Amino acid sequence: MKEDLFDREYYVMNIDRNVNPPLLAWGKANLSPFLRPVRMTATQTSKPLSVAFIEPYPVFCRDVDFILFGGLYAGSERMKKFFEKMAVYGVQFVPLSVVNDRHEEHPGYFAMHFWNRIAAVDKSSFGADEPNAFDHCMHLRKFSLNAEALRNVPKKQRRVFMLRENSLLILVHEEIREVADSLGLLGVSFSRVDEWEGMQN
Repeated sequence: MKEDLFDREYYVMNIDRNVNPPLLAWGKANLSPFLRPVRMTATQTSKPLSVAFIEPYPVFCRDVDFILFGGLYAGSERMKKFFEKMAVYGVQFVPLSVVNDRHEEHPGYFAMHFWNRIAAVDKSSFGADEPNAFDHCMHLRKFSLNAEALRNVPKKQRRVFMLRENSLLILVHEEIREVADSLGLLGVSFSRVDEWEGMQN
């Protein structure tokens, strides 16, 4: 794998499976706007969203700050305030009702819409199936960042972004990771791009 300076500056942000594994859940509201790489309108973000567990789940860590419900990321109030304080571009927080299989609600969570998506995989240096017609890389195991593509994006707009080639991979700049670590956010893990291997979700 070719390595670039950007591969050591950026981290894959994921849920920490040691704290809270992905939850099987279904959306009780229309979640399709979260699939689109555009900012959601005020009307869309004001509608109440709800997810419910599909099956009994043994433990739900109430204090966790970052969760994955199927393909939907959710963050706590602390995560929301952190992103707002850092003035992160391209991420929206939508109020979310989380209901477990016993019909108990877990308040204080927000669905996270990462609409800032950048095509940043160096296609000459990656481990995955060949990109499909939508330029999506299935079974991504290893990748290097395209330095030229990132240099063409203002730094403020690439401190946090979702890979256009893989809609579950969130990349954050090291300055965002450092602040997140100092806050002790629970349920978040970071893997430097040049050390990351395999889909974690």
